[in-house]
Amino acid sequence: KTQSGAALPASDWFTVLTSLRFKTTSDATQGDRTFALTYVSVAGNASASRIQTITDDTIVPQLDLDTSQTGSNYSSQISNVATNIALSSTLSGSLATVAEANSIGKITLTASNIVDSNEILVVGSTQLAINGSGSTSVNVTVNGQLWTGSYAANGSDHVWTFTNNTSSNSADAQALVRGLYYRNNSVSVNKITGADRGFSLVLTDRSNNDSDSASTPMAAHPQPV
Repeated sequence: KTQSGAALPASDWFTVLTSLRFKTTSDATQGDRTFALTYVSVAGNASASRIQTITDDTIVPQLDLDTSQTGSNYSSQISNVATNIALSSTLSGSLATVAEANSIGKITLTASNIVDSNEILVVGSTQLAINGSGSTSVNVTVNGQLWTGSYAANGSDHVWTFTNNTSSNSADAQALVRGLYYRNNSVSVNKITGADRGFSLVLTDRSNNDSDSASTPMAAHPQPV
């Protein structure tokens, strides 16, 4: 009803409902806000309650590729061919960690100084040519979770993005990060040319908050003089 007691037609109530907004004048604490809406007719008949939940999430995910070192980065080198080389620490007590109040919906890996299709990104048990010369769209399963990977070139860099629409916790993203490896299928280490490889990772949660970038420089094997 209006303030005078007159009934409003449904079209006017629709206008009222679509104009409702939630706003806070101070820094909101993290969490959900739940609103229940119910119609009551002039005759006193109430509709079923309809629920709207608004989630406040402004905290960025935290990614650390080597917890035994200061900062969030890791480093390695290409010392063998046809060998999986982890993009994060594999040592007990220094394993890569992901911290996020909600779940991670996207993981973006950017690779630089890639020379040819011998350079492979291993995701779980799946091998992908980093430069996109093979598959550019793929489904991979890590720790029981399905991730969809897609490739895009960004200038001279190579970007692989992995998305997940079902994960409910950060442990699934952590498992994927720990399951990323570089592999070079050249015939010998001495055939590996070019500058040191670079890899950077950014995590994006379901509220579109991006983590700081964490990097893994990977030194190429010294070439013979």
